[in-house]
Amino acid sequence: MTVDIHDVFDVFESSFRDTEIIPDGLEIEWLKRACALYSLEIEPLTFDEDMEEFNIEIDDITVEALGKIMKLLYQERQTSKANKRASIVTPDFSYDTQAPTKQYETMHLNYCNEEVIKILDSLKPTAYA
Repeated sequence: MTVDIHDVFDVFESSFRDTEIIPDGLEIEWLKRACALYSLEIEPLTFDEDMEEFNIEIDDITVEALGKIMKLLYQERQTSKANKRASIVTPDFSYDTQAPTKQYETMHLNYCNEEVIKILDSLKPTAYA
């Protein structure tokens, strides 16, 4: 069975429930960044945007890793969005109704980062090999 980028998108999109439609161009950008991080940590991996295929055959665990990396990038964006919401701060008064949202988004970002670290660590060869 040949794995393509849509399999990675399926893993990514199944990891959350969102009311917004994510533009295809943004998913492609996140996939390119996911491939770059994967290449940095594990082995060289690129994909041809026009042909929509990877330069090597990838397995299910690599698809899962790329999907998790894309989720991390998505969560970075969500955290940034939450942090940019308006709050009123003056020397005498501070009002921020979004404080809990910002905290939860940051906690979820940290969780996503830990998941990426775990899966990439599991893909690295052991010292015993």
